[in-house]
Amino acid sequence: MRPPGGPRPPSPGPSTAAGRREPAAPGVAGDAAAEAVSALVAQFSQRGAFIRELVQNSLDAGAGAITLAVRARGAELEVEVTDDGEGMDRATIEGCLLTLFRSSKEHDLTKIGKFGVGFVSLFAVHPRAVVVDTARDGVHHRVVFDPQRRYTLLEVDEPFEGTSVVLRIPTEGPARAALAEELRAALWGWCRFARAELWLEGEGPGWSWPRQRVSAPFEVDAPVKIFVEEPGLRASLGLSGARPSLAAWVNRGLILLEGPEDLVPGVAFRVEAAGLEHTLTRDNVVRDAAHAAIVARVRALAEGPLRAAWHRALADAVAADDEPARERLLALAVPGGPALPDDLPCLRESAGERRSWRELRPGLLRRARARVLEAPAGDPLAEALAAAGHRVLRPVDAEVAHRLGAGPRVHAAEAHVCPGAAEPTPVLRAAAALGLRARLEPDGVFAARFADRGAALAGRWAVRQRRPFAVEEAGAPLDRGALLIDVDHPVAAALLALPPDQGAPLLLHAARRAAGDAGPMPDALPAALAAADEARDG
Repeated sequence: MRPPGGPRPPSPGPSTAAGRREPAAPGVAGDAAAEAVSALVAQFSQRGAFIRELVQNSLDAGAGAITLAVRARGAELEVEVTDDGEGMDRATIEGCLLTLFRSSKEHDLTKIGKFGVGFVSLFAVHPRAVVVDTARDGVHHRVVFDPQRRYTLLEVDEPFEGTSVVLRIPTEGPARAALAEELRAALWGWCRFARAELWLEGEGPGWSWPRQRVSAPFEVDAPVKIFVEEPGLRASLGLSGARPSLAAWVNRGLILLEGPEDLVPGVAFRVEAAGLEHTLTRDNVVRDAAHAAIVARVRALAEGPLRAAWHRALADAVAADDEPARERLLALAVPGGPALPDDLPCLRESAGERRSWRELRPGLLRRARARVLEAPAGDPLAEALAAAGHRVLRPVDAEVAHRLGAGPRVHAAEAHVCPGAAEPTPVLRAAAALGLRARLEPDGVFAARFADRGAALAGRWAVRQRRPFAVEEAGAPLDRGALLIDVDHPVAAALLALPPDQGAPLLLHAARRAAGDAGPMPDALPAALAAADEARDG
C-alpha cells in the first residue's frame, strides 16, 4: 500500500507498457438502471455518508490500518481513503463492485456492507472522477468512474497493496472548507470506534489537520455507568435521568445508528453486536429477532448490574452525608427505569429527616388527590407542617416522587398557612385586653409573624384563625376566630410604637378592618380613644 501522502497513481490514459486499458464498460445500462442508481445515490442525504461506507469496506477486507486524507488540489477537493486490507481481483471487481446489489459479503454475517449499494454513496458529492486502485495476488487493477457513473477497468503493472479510493470533487473557497470539515466530522462521528487503526490528515487554504489517530472510548457519558463485554456483545450503559436517552447501535466498531430512543427508559447505551444490521437505506437498524434479543439483554443489564451500581453510589452518598451527590444520583430516577431502593433512606424531607421510598410511597401514591409538598431546607412553614404530621420534601426529592407516580408538586407555601408566634408588645397586650373587655375579640388578639409562613399571608398584616398558629389549608376561610397581627408589618409596627392608651384602640380597629371586618367602628373604641385623650390632657 502506498504510504499516506505518497505519490499519486497516474490518471488513466492511453495504454502504456506499464498496463493495458480494458474496453469501456457502461456502469449504467439503460434509462431504468440509470434511474435506479440515481435513486440509490439520493438516499444518502448526508454528503459525508460515503466515508463510513468506505471505512466499512476496508474493515470487511480485513484492514488493520485505514487513512482518510483530504486535500485541496487546485479547484477541487481530493479525498482519499487507503487501507492495507485484502484487495480485489478482477472477478470481485466485476461481480461485486461494478454490479449493483451484489456483494461478496452476502453470506458472511460478520460483514456489515451486505447490500453492495454503499459504494454508490460516493456519487452524492458529485465527484468529477472516482479512482479505485486495488491489488490481489500481485495483480493491480484500477477502476475509473466519470461523473455519469460510467467506468473504465484497467490492469496496471505497478506494485500496489490493499485498496485506495480517490474522489476528485469540484469545489472551491468556503464551500470546499465546509465540505472538508463535514468529512472530518463524518469520520469521527461514525467511525471513532472502528476495530482498526484509523488515521486522518488534511490540508487546504485556512485549515490543516496534522496526521492524527481517530479513536474514542466505547462508553456513554453518564454519572453511573457500566461496561460489559461478553461473547457476541460489547455494551456500555449509563443512567441518564431522561426519556428518551441515547441509543447507539454499532457493528464492528462502526455506528449504524445513533440517537434518542426510549427502549430502556432512563438508560443511555452503546451496543456493539455482530447480529446488528442496517437497513437498505442506511437510516436505521433492522428491527428483527436479533435486534429484539439485544434489546432484551440491554434491559437485563440495566435492571441488574447498572441498577446495583446506582444503589451502591446512592448508599455511599447517604452514608457520607454528601448532599450534592445524593441529589445528582436521585435525579436519575425515571418512570419505567431502574427502580429506587425500597429501604434506603435516600429521600429527604425539608426539615432534614431522611425517609425511604417504602415509607413515603403509601401517602404519596395511594391517597386520593395526593400531591407532593415541597420546600427548601430550613423553611419555617415546612418545619411547622412536619410537626403537624405533613410530609414536605426538598425540591429534588419532590421531583423524584412526582416522576415515580406521585401527584403534582406543590410548594408548601402555596398549599398551607401557619403564622408564627411572636412576643406581644405593651400596645398589643392592651389591645387584647380592650378587645376582651369590649367583647369584640372573645377569642383573643395575638402577636404573630407572617413572613415565610404561606403565600396566602403575603401582603396582609392581620388575619383570623380558629386555632391560633395552627396549620391550615391556604383556601380555608379566615373570617372568624382569634385575631393575629403581624408585628413586623410596617402598619402594625407604626401603631405598636404609640403609647398603649392611644395605640391599643387604633391597633384593634385597624387590625379588625385588615382582617375583613367591614362593619362600623364599635362604640367601645371611640369611648376608649376619648378616655385616652382625657387621661393624656389631665
